[in-house]
Amino acid sequence: MPTQCSATFYLHVADVEQYFDGVKDNAQVAWPLQDMPYGSREFGVRDCNGYYLAFAQVVDQTRSSNLEAKKVPCSVIRGET
Repeated sequence: MPTQCSATFYLHVADVEQYFDGVKDNAQVAWPLQDMPYGSREFGVRDCNGYYLAFAQVVDQTRSSNLEAKKVPCSVIRGET
């Protein structure tokens, strides 16, 4: 059985509002352009393979700098115990 995976890919852009205006009518918008509590302004689309692509711009450096990348073991990603 093939491995199933769900993911959101984050792409940072210089002007997220302009990018949203350019793609909103040509893509399946998963969530609208909005300010997030962790300091970014972002929106998401769903691609033809079912993946979520988030386009973001940091708007509050003080909030975003408090976030740390976390390493997640592959077994957790695959749902193994």
